[in-house]
Amino acid sequence: MSKLSGSLNKYNDIFWERISQNVYTSEKSLGLFRCIFGSLALVLYPPSFSWISQTPPAFFDPPIISIANLFSGFPYQAFAVIDLIVIISLILLTLGVKARFFGLLTVALIIFGQSFTYSFGKIDHSILFVSVIAIMSFSGWGTYYSLMPDSGKRLKSSSLHVSIVTVVLCLGMITAGSAKAYNWLDFDLSTSGILSWYYLAYFDIDRNLLLASHFIKLPMFLYEMMDYSAVIFELSAILAALYSRNSWLGWILLACLFHLSTALILNIPYGVHVYLYLLFIDWHSLGQSIKISFPLKTFSISIILIGLAHWYQRIFNEGSAVLFQPKSNSILAFELYLYVFLWSIMIVLFIWEIYNNTVNINIKQDCLLAEDIANGNN
Repeated sequence: MSKLSGSLNKYNDIFWERISQNVYTSEKSLGLFRCIFGSLALVLYPPSFSWISQTPPAFFDPPIISIANLFSGFPYQAFAVIDLIVIISLILLTLGVKARFFGLLTVALIIFGQSFTYSFGKIDHSILFVSVIAIMSFSGWGTYYSLMPDSGKRLKSSSLHVSIVTVVLCLGMITAGSAKAYNWLDFDLSTSGILSWYYLAYFDIDRNLLLASHFIKLPMFLYEMMDYSAVIFELSAILAALYSRNSWLGWILLACLFHLSTALILNIPYGVHVYLYLLFIDWHSLGQSIKISFPLKTFSISIILIGLAHWYQRIFNEGSAVLFQPKSNSILAFELYLYVFLWSIMIVLFIWEIYNNTVNINIKQDCLLAEDIANGNN
């Protein structure tokens, strides 16, 4: 038994060591990531619960395991206050004012608010957004580019927390890929998993923008190949993370292309993974390469103004998750064009990251070769 335990511990150590090596990010880069993460969250994805105040009490039907079950109905007066505190917490998290505390406060408030959102019967993908904040709150992302930095005494290695986020992402992909594998890998050209999504979106809810109307013209075998490719892609995440840094960055590049195609074809403006993938960009090296310094004071003022603008819209029941975009039927078109743009930028960023990592590998190999030659001459 002790032998088996020792073997498991050995393989566990190897697993986490490999992941850490391939997803390593410096604390300076994590500080910039926190600023970018918080900025995008405030501009595009600020959690909002005020709208629940307009729903009838009859819609209150939370799952069995839910914080909402501690209440007899919607606490209508609380949602506007939650929105205000969440926005303030996101502002302070972004500016690096005790990022650990305000990150965890943001997580707690979002979980509380979402427990009432899920009373309507649909559980969304927001767990990834919350997981990133919760895990990274214990890393060193609040150390650099912060107005009031976190104390580093109680923090463990930042690479450990980036590794945990990576494994959470991979597990999410495995669960999605496993479900698709069970239903889509049927080797039957008369059925298609991706077409089952497409028909529902195109004909039932009028998602017929961008390239949607052209997708139906493809030959049937291509749809089958797309089904298998999607399954392989999602199930291979953990293998890519274990193999090398470039394989992991290449997998994320494919993920960006996947999400871009989903927006173009299925008209699904899925953007929550934007916040997650940005963690794996070396922002410090990128800033040094293009010789841009970080204007912390100007950035701080901008973030505060964005947060106030969001809260102003919440008070008067205006606006949507996207800053200054009003609630209207055109919100889908706006979000589609927005996320097509964002995913295109992400593709460029990860092509640069792969190139930069390859150059660094070649430089290290040249240095090792020169060192070996020098030792040989001696």
